[in-house]
Amino acid sequence: MILGIIVEIFFKVIYKLSVRNITGRIKVFFVRISVAALSNWLVLFTVDEFMKSMILSIRSEILLRCCLRY
Repeated sequence: MILGIIVEIFFKVIYKLSVRNITGRIKVFFVRISVAALSNWLVLFTVDEFMKSMILSIRSEILLRCCLRY
């Protein structure tokens, strides 16, 4: 949970800086989805690597990354 909060703050700053000069709601939406998916994947991957009791396949990580946020 602590890792998730740190990564979320870091990626929120990246998102804000990325959309500063982007016009169009659709482009901003896709940037938001991309940043959210990347941050979720990073947290899941890191936790999966450090916890010996948790084992996820790449397919599971991708599915969780896409579905966890929405």
